[in-house]
Amino acid sequence: MSIPSSDPAALSGRLREVWEAIRDYYREHGLEPTVREVGLRCGISPPNNAVRFIRALKDSGHYAAAVDPRCRVVGEHAIPFYGLVCAGDGLPSSEPDEKWLNLGKMFSDPNLFALKVRGESMIDSLVAPGDYVLVRPEPELRSGMTVIVRINDEFVMKSYRVVDGRVWLYPKNRRMKRREVKPGDEAQIIGIVVGVVRKG
Repeated sequence: MSIPSSDPAALSGRLREVWEAIRDYYREHGLEPTVREVGLRCGISPPNNAVRFIRALKDSGHYAAAVDPRCRVVGEHAIPFYGLVCAGDGLPSSEPDEKWLNLGKMFSDPNLFALKVRGESMIDSLVAPGDYVLVRPEPELRSGMTVIVRINDEFVMKSYRVVDGRVWLYPKNRRMKRREVKPGDEAQIIGIVVGVVRKG
């Protein structure tokens, strides 16, 4: 079976706009948009009037191409999801509820940013030199969070802990010592680490 053509070159005007809205929504969410969602994306008023454009795309065969899983841009938005892996007691195998892991949706927070790791202070957490960490600004911290801290003009990644009212930064490397954040230090929490991208 051949993959339906996803080339919208044969479409023009509002039809092409609607086709692209359906395609983009499917890539982002892995689901077909409702008529109303298409109408809102395309500025059609009232939004439900988008139904005639959707019907025209279905009649011409273009709609199937817009929502065909084989035509998704997997590298940009999602990777295949194959189910669960046991990290404790054994689990019976089962079919996953989802077929794709949507990375774009997981990391859609516009405040996220990345930093490249230098040094081995977090090596016991499997964060190695050359890896990238994804950081989100977070005003409220809990003890045990992995944080990015600017302290005395130095940026460090450590485990944040409060012990008896004193703030400590713990490395995840048994060869290194913890560091206390003292009242006289110029310390600023930049954010918390929410993900790691291995260097490969």
